[in-house]
This record gives sequence, structure tokens and C-alpha cells, in this order.
Amino acid sequence: MISHQTVLSNVELALTLSGVSKEERRRRAKEALFKVGLADQLNKKPNQMSGGQMQRVAIARALVNNPDILLADEPTGALDTQTSVQIMEILKEISKEKLIIMVTHNADLAKTYSTRIVKLLDGEVRSDSRPVEEGPVVAEQKEVKKKGKSKTAMSFFTALSLSLNNLMTKKTRTFLTSFAGSIGIIGIALILALSNGIQTYIDDVQEDTLSSYPISIHREEADISNIITALTGKEKNDYQHEKDAVYANTVMYDLFNSLVNVEKTQNNLKQFKEFLERDNNGLEEYVTSVLYTYDIKMNIYATDVDGKYIKSDYEALMKTMMRAMYGGNASSNPLSSMGGMNSFGNRYEVWKQIIPGENGQLVSNLLQDQYELVGEGSRWPKAKDEVILVLDADNEITDITQYALGLLSAEKMAENTLAVMRREEVKVENNRWDYDEILGRTFKLILSSDQYTDSNNDGVWENISENETAMDLIISNGMIIKIVGIVRPNENATATALGTGVLAYTQALAEYIIDGVANSAVYRAQADAKNANYDIFTGLPFVEENVEEVSPEELLQIAKAYFSGLNIQEKAVMYKAVLSEPAEEELKRLLEGYLVNYTTREEMEEAILQHLTMESGMSREKVVEYLRGYSTDELKKMIVSALTEMILSQYKTKGEETINQIIAAPGEKELAAIKAQYAGYLQNRTSKIAYITGVWTQTTGMSESAVA
Repeated sequence: MISHQTVLSNVELALTLSGVSKEERRRRAKEALFKVGLADQLNKKPNQMSGGQMQRVAIARALVNNPDILLADEPTGALDTQTSVQIMEILKEISKEKLIIMVTHNADLAKTYSTRIVKLLDGEVRSDSRPVEEGPVVAEQKEVKKKGKSKTAMSFFTALSLSLNNLMTKKTRTFLTSFAGSIGIIGIALILALSNGIQTYIDDVQEDTLSSYPISIHREEADISNIITALTGKEKNDYQHEKDAVYANTVMYDLFNSLVNVEKTQNNLKQFKEFLERDNNGLEEYVTSVLYTYDIKMNIYATDVDGKYIKSDYEALMKTMMRAMYGGNASSNPLSSMGGMNSFGNRYEVWKQIIPGENGQLVSNLLQDQYELVGEGSRWPKAKDEVILVLDADNEITDITQYALGLLSAEKMAENTLAVMRREEVKVENNRWDYDEILGRTFKLILSSDQYTDSNNDGVWENISENETAMDLIISNGMIIKIVGIVRPNENATATALGTGVLAYTQALAEYIIDGVANSAVYRAQADAKNANYDIFTGLPFVEENVEEVSPEELLQIAKAYFSGLNIQEKAVMYKAVLSEPAEEELKRLLEGYLVNYTTREEMEEAILQHLTMESGMSREKVVEYLRGYSTDELKKMIVSALTEMILSQYKTKGEETINQIIAAPGEKELAAIKAQYAGYLQNRTSKIAYITGVWTQTTGMSESAVA
């Protein structure tokens, strides 16, 4: 019996498994208990009843399903004699309606109550008080129809109720079982969470690393291992030698040889692109996004603070600054010799392409995870003519980006740069712009092909990028590019794919530029079959075939034709250059004439002694002491070098004197040449003011500040 169930519930259980309704099983259970004399014990638990009473409950539970045969296995085995008699009396009463088969070891009870006794020993029948006798069939056996065996079942809510009742009666056991089970479940959950967290961390590190240092495949790759080996000085000579003397190790030669003879590999990017775009290429689960970049020139123009068009890139900024600082004279520009400035410009990108997403998405999910939009109405680009401004984590942009946006003039930057070079204190303005001032700001895009025109219809295309009037017209009709979003790195972003302080455009814009140039008139003209060996920009063939050797007379005629085509200014510059440098044969002749005066070592030492004393400022005795260590050949080389320098200086002075004579009494052509030459030096307002200030100061005697 189930200990936590009442007597009535224990009897009902058999009917519950049979699927009998609650009202029916309650009625039948009460009737069964009434038959066994337990009508007043319905709500007691099994542990509150005696052994005889529990045996009666078992009989009632067996009777409740109304069976035809009742099997009783030792029904009086654990009972006393009086109780056993009571149980047997109940079974005797039931036997009037049912067949009862009882197993017992009590022979007295068997003789008293049974109507047939079958004795068994070791599984064999020993005796039968009423054996079956064979006789004639007195009735026909009816055919028994086999019915399908019904399955024992109970409703879900009944099963749930029984289970809850069982759990509530064993609270401590239920709690301990649940606690032990929860430890296992929590442990498994922790292991899964740890595994998932580690894998997520690894994925994030991989994504951040690849977004900053993506796998890049270029059209041409160079093997720089030899250069690195040469730089570290670990290059070994091919030949072997003994350690018996001092041998040469050609480090500089190895370095330059490795630089010149870099091994390059050509990649077939066309086929590789086709492979990447192929379905089921095996890379889908490993690749976040793919970006195709092309060597396209972004001709994007902004409107500066004065309302003029400026090219929105670093190179244009530097050119404008140099013109503002030095009037276009590159030779006087100290920054022109600073290779680091140029290399920085090559690395600095004002405009950068956005990594596209999947299925035609213009912006990758990677970027949307790394950056957040700022400003009301700010959004990611949805079309080719939309761009975004990328701030740094502090919402700042560089002065180069400010120039690219048209917020800062190159002249102002040049002024600050010159002040720094003069070691003057510069007051830097901390400018501030609202998001609304940036959002909606527009640029103009033109194609590189728009800067060429065949104005004479002769098949030779001319670059008009230096024609300011024509460029203003072309730019004003260019494609409008609009800033639709401002983004900055997320606080939890450890790496950013776009960097900061740039203007970012979509792949759709890059494809528009490529298609536009490919369909332009200048591109089609050069791609025309008739121009296969013809440069449409110079009007000359790419390769000269069957070129005949030109005679000296023909070369002279070509040179004369070239000189006749020069303008006055170009002729003046060339004339001065010719006068300032002797011909090679003339220089050799002059040297030989001077060297006849220095045939002995004493004559050479005396000449060099005078020259070095004047040039170095050292005492005569000190110079004599140094010259004693030189051989005669070395002294002769020093004489030749000093004489060559003297002759060149004389020629330069002679050229300047000749030009000065022409200036003193110039003819009409000479005057025009001089004017043109000086006009070339005075290209902007700053240089013109400086020149006029100097002239007026000498003429009037006024101070420079008053004249300025």
C-alpha cells in the first residue's frame, strides 16, 4: 500500500489507472470498503491501521474492479489466529459470487474454508481433493471473441495531482533530491557557460584583430625577407675564407641589391574574386566581410570658409599650404626635403571606403557593432551619394579633416606652421561645431575623366585641371555627396576597422566612379583600336618602330626648332644657364692651362696652403702640419678640385654680369624676358608686397613697416 495515501485513495488507485471518472471510482471504492467492514476507516493512513485492517484494504482494492477471479497469496500469513479467521470469513462471503484461488501454508484454514484443495511440492501436484473427471460434453463451447488488450492509462491532471501529493508528503527527501540534482544541473550549466564565454571571447579577439589588421591580398606582393636580412646585417657571403686577415662584408651593397631586386609575385585577382563570389566556396562560415578596393582617385571638393571650391584631400592641402607660405617656389620650401612628411601624407587617408555587409548591405554589421551613431537624425549610408564622418572617442577630428570639410582654411594652417617654424607662440583655437552643422554638409564629386577635353577635335586630349574657370564649372555640375551620419567608436570597442577622423563612403560610390570613368569619352578614345599604339594625351606613339639614327646636323635643326618655340621667360632662363657653366672641353682646356703652374710638390703645397688658410680659418703652421701627411697625387687632386671650383665660380659671375649688363641697357626683347622672369617669382600677393616694400624702402627711405 502507498503509505502517504488514505485508505480510500489506495482503493481508488486501481480505478484511477483504469481511467474511471472521479465520482464513479469514489462510489465503487466506498462499496468495496463497506464489504470488508472498513466503512468507518476511509480517511486513515496505512500506518494508522492494524495488519488485519490493511489486509482488508488490500481485499477491497482487489474487489473494486469487480474481477471474476480473485488470487490471494498468503492472505493470513502475518496475522494472528483471530484476525486470520476474520479475513477468511470475508473471503468466504466473497466466494459466493467470485472464484477465489488462495495460496496458504495453513492446512487447517484450507480444510475449514476451501471447497477444493490442491497440494504442490517442488512445483508438482501431489494431490487434488476434487480432480477433474473426463466425461461427455454437455454443452457446446461458445467461440470466444478476442478483444484487443486495453492499455492502462490515467489523465494528465490525475497523474500530476498524485505526483504533487507524493512530493508534499516527503518534503525533506524532495528538497535533498532537488538540491543534489540542481548541483549537477548548475555544474553542467556553468561548464557550458564557461565554454561559450571562452569561445565568444576568442571570436571577439579574432574579429577585433582582423578588423585592425585584415587579411589583404594585393595585385602584386613583394618578398621583403632579403631586405630584412640585409638590414639586420645577417647576410652571409657566398665564399669561405680563413680567419687570417680582415675581409670585406658588403652590407650596403647587399641592402641596395635587395631593394632593387625585390622578388615580386603577381596574383590573379580576377579569378580569386570569381572564387569568392561563388556559392558554397567553403569560406562562408569563416569570413565576416569582403572589401574590394581599387586604385581610384577621389576627386571630391568642399566649399571653404570663403565660399571657394577646395579639393578635399591631404595632398591638395599640402600644395595649398606651400603656395601660401613660399609662393609656389618649391626650392625654398624646407618641408619639401622632409621625407617623413611625404610618407605621412601617403599613409593618411581623408576618405576611406566602408566595409560592405552581406546580400548587398552597404554597411557591415561589424562596423555597426564597433561604432555608435551620434546626433539627432544621424544614420548609416543607404545610397552611393551618402557618407559619414568618423570621430575619435573624444568626439574630435584633426585639422586635416577640418580642412577636408571646408571648416578650416589652408592659409590659416600655413600661418600657424610658419609661426611654429619661427619658434613663435601660436594660439590654437578650440573650435566647436554642433552636430546639425556637420549633418547635411555637402561635397561635389567629379570623375578624373571630367578633367580632360579634346578642345581642338584633333584626337589629343588636354588636362584642364589647372584652368580654374573651367574647373569651377565642372565642379559645380558634379555629383552632390552628403553627410548623413556621424559615428564614434563604442566605449567597449577594442579595435575599429575605419579608424578615426575620416570621411567614409560606400562601395556603391566606388563602383559608380569606376563605371563612370569606364564609360567616359576619354577612356573610350584611348581604348579605341586605332589608338592602341597612340598616347591621346601627348599625340605620340607609345613605341617608336623603325626609328632611324639622327645625324648631328638633324639634331642641331631639332634643337633650333625647340629653342624657337620657347617664350621670352624660358629663353632668358636658358641663356643664363648657358653663360654660367663652361663646356666640358673648355673646362678641361682651362684646367690644363692652370696646372702648368703647379709642377712641383712645393708649388702645390703653397697654393693649397693659401686656399685652406682662407677657407678654414686655421693657422698656417697647422695647415702645413696636416699637408705633410698627403701624397703628391692627393695634393694634385686637391689642386684640380680647387681650380674647377674657381673656374665654375668665374663663369657664374660672368653670366650674372652679362645679365646685369642687359638689365642696365636692355633691348625690347631682353626687357620682356626680364619682366617675364621676375613675374614668375611674384606669383601671389605676399611675394608681391614683399618685393614692392623693398623697392619703395630703397627709393623713399621710409621704414619697411610704414611702407607695408
